[in-house]
Amino acid sequence: MLEKKFVLTSLITCSLVLFLTDLSMGEGLNLPQLPPAYRYGNIVLDRNSAKSKRKPVVFSHWLHRRQFACRVCHTDLGFSMKAGSTDITEAENRSGRFCGSCHNVRVSFTVRGNCKKCHSGNIDFSKPRFNELAGLPRSGFADVIDWVKAEEDKLIIPGAKSREKMKFEKDISLTSESNLVSPVVFSHKIHCKQLDCSNCHPEIFILNKKGPKDFTMKAMLSGEFCGTCHLNVAFPLHDCILCHSVMNQVKLPIIGTTVPKS
Repeated sequence: MLEKKFVLTSLITCSLVLFLTDLSMGEGLNLPQLPPAYRYGNIVLDRNSAKSKRKPVVFSHWLHRRQFACRVCHTDLGFSMKAGSTDITEAENRSGRFCGSCHNVRVSFTVRGNCKKCHSGNIDFSKPRFNELAGLPRSGFADVIDWVKAEEDKLIIPGAKSREKMKFEKDISLTSESNLVSPVVFSHKIHCKQLDCSNCHPEIFILNKKGPKDFTMKAMLSGEFCGTCHLNVAFPLHDCILCHSVMNQVKLPIIGTTVPKS
């Protein structure tokens, strides 16, 4: 019951914030409709498939994220953070690169002779297996998995190669576009559990050329900056208070309650 009240409070808070932001900026933010939880994190890869007269590959992040930290694929194996921008070929997979690093019988099913398992062309191919995540905590939007909490509670222990401790783990505050909305508090420590510096810098964030004024909601909703992940893999941008975290203790005059800290 408390969880339902929190979700409702979050929805009202975010609706209010977006409304005030629209008024102050004189323009609207069109948040995309979120897919069902079993589809969230599934991406279609068709860089080379159509050329080879095969169905596109459909990759499920949540099937893999239970076992591996993001940096395993996006640092160690060389997958770009932007979907479809890595040139993956069947020959390279068979030689042990990219997907072939794990899909080699020793870790998971081999890429040889199992084409249809990946080249399904069906965005919902993984739906029958979503019940495997039944015991994991959910976030308030689209009922997607709260992966941070799942790892904190040791419900999942994603593997990754050992590395030196990140030297920069402090929080940074980013001024919001509207003075009616609290600043974004970005936690390097939380992100560094899954990622390396090179995953964000400089491919997504070029800090010597871009600053907070460039990190607009409209840019993110078009897939730039935070929107690279927080539109289709990590929790959606719709969940305002997870980034504008100062709002975690904001008083809501509409329903007269306080949003609890996460």
